[in-house]
Amino acid sequence: MRPLPPALRALATPGWRRTVLLRRVAAATLVLFALVAHLARGGEADVEVVVFTHRVPAGTTVAEGDLQLRATPPHLVPEGALTGREGLESAAGEITVTTLGAGEAATEVKLLGPAGVAALDEGPRHLVPLALADPGVAGLLRHGDEVSVLTAEDEEHGPREIARGARVVLTGGEDEEPGALLVALPPEAAAAVASAALERPLTVVLTGERAGPSPGRGPVD
Repeated sequence: MRPLPPALRALATPGWRRTVLLRRVAAATLVLFALVAHLARGGEADVEVVVFTHRVPAGTTVAEGDLQLRATPPHLVPEGALTGREGLESAAGEITVTTLGAGEAATEVKLLGPAGVAALDEGPRHLVPLALADPGVAGLLRHGDEVSVLTAEDEEHGPREIARGARVVLTGGEDEEPGALLVALPPEAAAAVASAALERPLTVVLTGERAGPSPGRGPVD
């Protein structure tokens, strides 16, 4: 009978040499798997993607402490994601147009610069997130629409107009709470709407170009 090669003899014989050999085989296998995974990605290096360190509500001005860089395989990088140190610097000071979770990538469509908010209309604008009493209304709106904000009608109180000339910045998507809406308003009107939202459900009425001439902008006395 032909004697076994030294490697097989070591595997067949319990002891320290077999343990060392098995560890080497396991290590080589892991290296091989890592190489295969790397080649499957086309050999591309990971991308440093800007992500949020914690949950950030819609309408928040992003600070540097809200962000960090995370190495991400190229095929997992979202479209429009901000990357590298340049991405960190450009994201700081921007305003979130949707609620972003911890670890979520910062993308161009989820951030709006202060200049972009002001460009929605003349003068400074504040962003106000709303949860509409009728979630279906949000699906009928689109970015740039002009709306009036009203209290929702109930049996005891009729509807009351809180503000006119609110500009829709974002309507809730598939990943957002149904009926979520982000609107831009002058500071005084934004404060009035935010305060009213704490007390009772709100709704909106489409005005502006898609509904006819607007009666004006701002809080309603």
